[in-house]
Amino acid sequence: MIHDRTLACYDGKGKPLKFADVKTIGVHRISLALKSDDNPDPIPDADLDATELVKRFGKWPLSQITVGRPPYHVLIRANATATPEQVLPLLIQGAHCKRWNWRSWGVAVVGDFRERSPADVQWEILRRVLVDLCGGFREIRAHTDFPTGMDPASLKSCPGKLLPIEPLISRVMLCEHTPIDPDPARALELAGYRL
Repeated sequence: MIHDRTLACYDGKGKPLKFADVKTIGVHRISLALKSDDNPDPIPDADLDATELVKRFGKWPLSQITVGRPPYHVLIRANATATPEQVLPLLIQGAHCKRWNWRSWGVAVVGDFRERSPADVQWEILRRVLVDLCGGFREIRAHTDFPTGMDPASLKSCPGKLLPIEPLISRVMLCEHTPIDPDPARALELAGYRL
């Protein structure tokens, strides 16, 4: 199932991104807590971190799709620490949203938000990450809000009804009271992101 979902979002093999092309940030959920054919060794959400994500996506069959890289740029853990974990450099294409990978960054929050709400600290870290990445001009979308050309009935609920994006967008926009940096790439580097 994880293999099929990742394949549905794949459209390139880790190609470089052009900073100026990135206009959108996709918010996703990820949970590897359930056992399946392509996830024979489930891991509790509380234990899923960037290192484990890289290890899982580096194994067959997912490694054939993602070239051994996870599909997301930033990971927000279930037992969220004060710092999000950057998984991919911002200028490398992820495999998080078919037909949009070349012009978007993927942010994944650990947990199944069809079943439970994110912890308060996850909300706050997600808001902070989105403020950093938006830079005053990027759009924020839930994974299922991207037009992908796929049959809407086949789309999964991502990030899930218990992680609604609209209120989050409003909170992010309230924080964007500073002028747009003339060098947004440099501003992200200063904030601690790897380009």
